[in-house]
Amino acid sequence: KQWYQRRVRDRLLSIIEEHDSSRPLLLYVTMQAPHAPYYAPDQYYASICNTTADRCTMQAMINAGEEVMRAVIDKLQDREMWNDTLLIYASDNGGPGSTPHSNGFLRGKKGTLWDGGVRTSAFIYSPNTTLVSSRTSTQCLFHLPDWYPTLIQISGGWENFYNATGISAAKDIDGIDQSSHLLSNGVCPRNHIFLHIDPVNRIGAYINGHMKLLVGDQDASNDCVTGKMYPLDGNSMDDSILALYNITSDPSESIDLSTVYRDVTMEMLCELKEYSLNQAPLMCEFEEVPGSYPNEEVPLVVPWEFNWIY
Repeated sequence: KQWYQRRVRDRLLSIIEEHDSSRPLLLYVTMQAPHAPYYAPDQYYASICNTTADRCTMQAMINAGEEVMRAVIDKLQDREMWNDTLLIYASDNGGPGSTPHSNGFLRGKKGTLWDGGVRTSAFIYSPNTTLVSSRTSTQCLFHLPDWYPTLIQISGGWENFYNATGISAAKDIDGIDQSSHLLSNGVCPRNHIFLHIDPVNRIGAYINGHMKLLVGDQDASNDCVTGKMYPLDGNSMDDSILALYNITSDPSESIDLSTVYRDVTMEMLCELKEYSLNQAPLMCEFEEVPGSYPNEEVPLVVPWEFNWIY
């Protein structure tokens, strides 16, 4: 048996080693570290943090994740592929809010629509400065679906994508091409994000410029019904509860401006409701498939080549 993180590393290295370097390569890596279950082999505990306290274990898992990235970069350099590589390091959500996690001054945690749950840090790097600008930062909005058109444009554009895959340029997608911004750090291409509409808890969230609207009781926790379809419509959110925040000047979302800027609040609510009308219904949970993960023995979604290791 082998620790999962090492299996990820070894699999990545073998893919790079066996790849025809004259052809493009996309590696999408979702590392278990740092994530529950919290564990790392002894070698990853630094001398300044050499106990199994929660924060030390988290640091050890981060050390293990960095080892994977170092190994991948070294292998790409050995194969002379690194100079044409674009490295993106990002997260899917904020921390759970309990020890050993911290979202700093951001309100909320993973699973919530507060910025502590949906706002994350990321960095992009390439030794090739024709792909992205170097040593710059941005406060512009960047949404998850933006990666799709952005990466296609950076890697040669839709025509090249079609020639390589036979797939035509996507139309009517939510993503915005942000390649020009990443290269020149110019005008922000995106000014709004429809974050989420949850018809089970009847909450929603929408960002437009500096302002963020939260709809419904953000502490609601309703049980969903397996297999039930929840339509998205004007009644999907409890619009009797509204809150508006300027997340630029008030990133901790502590000052509700909904009564001060009532017109802005109602306009954003209308836009969020209109957006919901174009979305497919939500199925809360699928029926369990016998023998699949997660189950009572393995409470996580795992790859099929898996040995449960603590």
